[in-house]
Amino acid sequence: MKGEVSTHVLGPMFIHSFNIVAPTIKYRYELFTAAHAISFYPLTVQFSSQKTVLNNEEDFRAKLKEILSSQHTLNVVHSILAQVKA
Repeated sequence: MKGEVSTHVLGPMFIHSFNIVAPTIKYRYELFTAAHAISFYPLTVQFSSQKTVLNNEEDFRAKLKEILSSQHTLNVVHSILAQVKA
């Protein structure tokens, strides 16, 4: 299992998808997205159907910490691991 970021451009916006990937079972789960214009901030993060606008790197780092340590993320990782081991 690994983390992977894919980026695409939609009009003037850059969209980054942060995925949890399990190559052995060919599975990909989009954990959250981050979107911004040519300048990185403001940055809109969507996680678990909640959108948050962040205005600087400090706020972005805090949001990443919140997302990566959330119960939702832990549940997703444990569920994927269980499928990989099955």
